Amino acid sequence: MAKRIVFPLRRLPHLTREEFQTYWFDSHGPLVASFADTLGIVRYQQVHTREETRATAVPCFDGIAELRIDPARRSPDREAVAAASNALLEDERTFIDLESSPIWVADEDVRLEGPPTGLRMTAMLRRNPNVTREEFKHHWREVHGPWAMRHPEVFGFRHYVQLHTPADADDRPLARERNAPPAFDGMSEIYRDPPTASAEAVAVAPGVPRGRTEVPRHRRQPGLPLRGACHHWRRLIAALTTQPRRVQARISSMSSTSARSSMAANTRRTISVT
Repeated sequence: MAKRIVFPLRRLPHLTREEFQTYWFDSHGPLVASFADTLGIVRYQQVHTREETRATAVPCFDGIAELRIDPARRSPDREAVAAASNALLEDERTFIDLESSPIWVADEDVRLEGPPTGLRMTAMLRRNPNVTREEFKHHWREVHGPWAMRHPEVFGFRHYVQLHTPADADDRPLARERNAPPAFDGMSEIYRDPPTASAEAVAVAPGVPRGRTEVPRHRRQPGLPLRGACHHWRRLIAALTTQPRRVQARISSMSSTSARSSMAANTRRTISVT
C-alpha cells in the first residue's frame, strides 16, 4: 500500500477561517513546494473547508493537508532535510493550532478506482474502544466497504479510498514534535454519483447485516459521531512536477459528511511558485 501523510488542521483562535486558508494557500503552500526536492515530496494537497451544513460532536477542521513522500527522492543531506523540516514547522506555528491538529502516516488502500471528479466525500473515522485498530481495519475493509460498493444505486461509489491508521501512528516523530492529539482510526475518500434509490430500500434488501444497516456498530464511539468532519470542502491538489519551482494545482469543490453529502461545481487553477 502507498503511504499518505494526513494532517487535519485547526486554525489559531485569532484567525478567521478565511484568513487561515488565505495564508495556508498563498504563503505556506509555496513554502512546502520550495522544499519538495529536499524532503522528497511528490504530491501535496490542501483540502479547504468552505461551508458547514451539519453540526457534529467533533468540531469541524478548517482543512486537511495531505502529502505523499518518496524517500528515494529525499536529499541525502541530513542537515538540509532537518533545516527544511524545521522551517515548515516554524511556519505552521504561525497559523495552525498544532495541539488540536492530529497528524499521521496512513496506509492508502484504493478499493475502487474510477474518475476522481465532481463530489468528493471525506470522513474521519473512530472505532469503538472495545475493538482494536486491527479489528476495526479488518471489518471496514472486508465487510463494510464491500457492502457499500455493492449498492451503487444508493451510495454511488465511483472512486473509493480507505486510509488506514497504523497502530504506532501516535508515536511517530511528526506527531511527537507537534504535540499532536491522537490520530483518527481512518479516513475515507469517496467520489460519488447521484443515488437512484433510497437507503431505506437497501435496508430491507437480502444480505444487509441487521442492526448495521448503514454503519457497523463497532465503529461508533460513545458521545462521538461516526465521522468527525464537515461539509463542503474545496480541494487543492498540488501535484509537484519535476520542476522544483512550479506547482500544478487544481481547486474543486468537495464535501465531507457525518450522514449526508452535497454537490458543488469544480474549478481549475494553476499557480507558479518562485
